[in-house]
Amino acid sequence: MKDWDALQTVLALGRAGTMKGAAQALGVSETTISRRIQKISRGDVALLFTRDGQRWLPSKLGVQLIGFAEAVEKQMFEADAVFDTRRSGLTGELRVS
Repeated sequence: MKDWDALQTVLALGRAGTMKGAAQALGVSETTISRRIQKISRGDVALLFTRDGQRWLPSKLGVQLIGFAEAVEKQMFEADAVFDTRRSGLTGELRVS
């Protein structure tokens, strides 16, 4: 899987447990969440999550993908922190002409 949006969607649904919660976390519609999950699982949502009433519970594969997404997310936060530290270290005069 090479699509961060897709992996982020799996992570959001895993954390929220509902399509509505995942949609709110990502600032998209529930339909977008559903469509992304179906695309990832090639139409068979049951490969990644099982439905229990309103809740979506990750399958074994879903749990694995959530773990990968958490690792990627952590690395992205670390990269941002390094970048922010380097950027804030800039000093001097800026002239705009």
